[in-house]
Amino acid sequence: MIKINRNKIIEKRNSLIHAYLVSIPFLNYVFGELFGGSAMILNIVILCILALRNYKAFKNYKFNSFFLLYITFVCIYYIFTLILGNSDLTILEFCFYFLLATILSLNIGNTEKTIRYVTISSILVLPFYEKIFELNAINIYTNTIVSMNLSYTILPMIIAGLLHFIYYRKSAGIIVKICYLLDFLFAIQLALKSNRGILVAYAVTAIFLYLKHNSKTKINKIFIVKLLTILMIFLIIIYNMDTILVFINNFLAKFNISANFIEKSLRLMSTGTNDLSNGRSEIYKFTIKGIIESPLFGHGISRIYYLSNSVINYPHNFLLQILYDGGLLLFIPFMYLIFIAIRTALKKMNDNSDIIIMFFILITIPKMFFSSNLWTNASFFFLMGYTAKYLIKIRKRVE
Repeated sequence: MIKINRNKIIEKRNSLIHAYLVSIPFLNYVFGELFGGSAMILNIVILCILALRNYKAFKNYKFNSFFLLYITFVCIYYIFTLILGNSDLTILEFCFYFLLATILSLNIGNTEKTIRYVTISSILVLPFYEKIFELNAINIYTNTIVSMNLSYTILPMIIAGLLHFIYYRKSAGIIVKICYLLDFLFAIQLALKSNRGILVAYAVTAIFLYLKHNSKTKINKIFIVKLLTILMIFLIIIYNMDTILVFINNFLAKFNISANFIEKSLRLMSTGTNDLSNGRSEIYKFTIKGIIESPLFGHGISRIYYLSNSVINYPHNFLLQILYDGGLLLFIPFMYLIFIAIRTALKKMNDNSDIIIMFFILITIPKMFFSSNLWTNASFFFLMGYTAKYLIKIRKRVE
């Protein structure tokens, strides 16, 4: 009995650590608003304290060969990058975002508790609600009230609230139910006042949930047909975006509703440039050129800033960033892990590992297609570490 209670305590602490890791981007915003500085050191200290208090969770862990190979390979690649010089990723950032996040993925948490804690963390938005959604001036270039980065820090709370409502609402207490309403309110506010990337994240979430609850046990022909149909619909929408946006904008105007992302897109198209990518097309061209120049080994981790003469911070697409930084040698293992993670998330696992993997996929992959620096995304490396750790178990269950 004592051992069971002790395991539950360890599991609860692990869930808190995982939730804290997810909430770090917004906590950085809170810390900046309160104290006007970076919270990286503070977050490292807090996570290390939580992990050390829970050191018994690591005691009996058995590493699988793929996990060791994965973490060793990335570390060696970063060391070689430092030898080359001029990496925009500091050693402290690498240790925090990659190494610490990957190590923390070793601990087994409770899926419901992790998602519940992230859902409850949406309460932290309330003291800053007016500043985030009402007082910010509209950015002339992006035509948004809520910045892209800030939007993505709030997104995990919204996704967590949605998943907890779908899978665990029967066990939800009054506080969690209140957070459901808060997350719904935040979701609407972000849709109206933030960037188009948020809508893409919403769309990917809806598609993912549809595929999860309507696909067969195996990825068969029916699954592929569904996927291709969705892809075709998406392409039709893209190629007719101007007509669709004008129709939606006129419809909303009848009800005095203003959607910043629509007005922004129409403004960009009216300039004649028709560049809805906010200048990312030039970044993509430079990145692709660099990939062609060194397709196998890449140019080193986070070196594009220096190689572009301090013009490009990162490629704004994680697939291009992996190829540019590490070439096929880094791209193949990452894509393998992502494939296993997605395939697992679309199945039903007895220990609910599919739900936690799905959660981390939804809060990382969609935004990294259009923004976010891969190497400063702790949640992504937690997902990769989690998948690498359970690779053998996951493969057996999926098959």
